[in-house]
Amino acid sequence: MNVKTCLPLVIAAFMGIIVIVLFYLGQPLSQYAFWIALGSAGLGAAAAWYLISIFRQRQRMGMPATKTEMTIGLPWQLNMLFLFNTLHNISALTLLDPEKARSTIEQLAELIRLLNDINKSERTLLAQEVRCAERLLAIEAARLGDRMSIGKEIAPECMEESLPSLILLPLVENAIQHSVELSEETVHITLRAYYHQQWLFLEVSDSGKSTAKIASDTSSVESRLAGLHPLLQKHYGNRYVLKTIPLSPSGTMVRLQLPQKYLG
Repeated sequence: MNVKTCLPLVIAAFMGIIVIVLFYLGQPLSQYAFWIALGSAGLGAAAAWYLISIFRQRQRMGMPATKTEMTIGLPWQLNMLFLFNTLHNISALTLLDPEKARSTIEQLAELIRLLNDINKSERTLLAQEVRCAERLLAIEAARLGDRMSIGKEIAPECMEESLPSLILLPLVENAIQHSVELSEETVHITLRAYYHQQWLFLEVSDSGKSTAKIASDTSSVESRLAGLHPLLQKHYGNRYVLKTIPLSPSGTMVRLQLPQKYLG
C-alpha cells in the first residue's frame, strides 16, 4: 500500500467518525459532540499532512516510497493496522464514552506531532522517546482496557541522553503485540531507564507469559527485533547489547544496553 492510497483511507476513517456521531445523534450536534467531531477532522488533516511531509522527505533523500507499507519514521512504523484499530476504538468510544474518545484523539494527535518532530533528525533525547511511548501506551490502553496496566521507572538523570530516533517504540510495541494481545489476563508493562557503570539500560518488561513459554519463544522475539541491529551498529558499532530475558514466575524483558553519552 503506497502513500497515495493511504491518504484517502486515513482521511475517510476520521470523517467516518464524524458521520457516526451525526447519525447517532440525529439532531444538531451538542457542544461536546461538536468538539469530538472537530477534533477528529483536525486530526485527519494532520495525519494527511504528516504523510505528505514524510513522502516529500523520502523523495529529497532519494528514497522511493515503499509499495507495501507506509513508513513513518525509522525504526518504528505507524502502520495502517495500528491506525485502523485506534480509529475503530475511537468510533466505538464516541458513543459509549465521549470523554475517553476525546482523550484518545488528543493522544493520537500528540503522537503524530511528536513523530513529526523526531523524524527530522537521526537522534533525539530519551525524554522525547518516553513521551512517544507514553502516547502509544495510552492509545493502546484505551483499546485494550483491563487487559493492560502500565508502569514507568525512568531515572530523571537519563532524560537528556541522546539516542537514535524512535529506538524505544519497537520494544514497547513488541510487548503489546506479543504479550498483551495474546493474553486473556491483565498484563503489566513496565518501562525502565537507568545508568549503571557508564552504561544506559533501557528495559521494557511484561508479565504476560509463563517463563517456560518465554524461554521457548525468546529466539522469535529477538528475530522480530533484529531490524534494530543495523541502526544500532551505525550509531554504536559493537558497543551495545540487545537481548531478551525470561522473568520469573512469568513474563519477559527486552533490554537494550547502550554506552552512556550524556555525563551531565
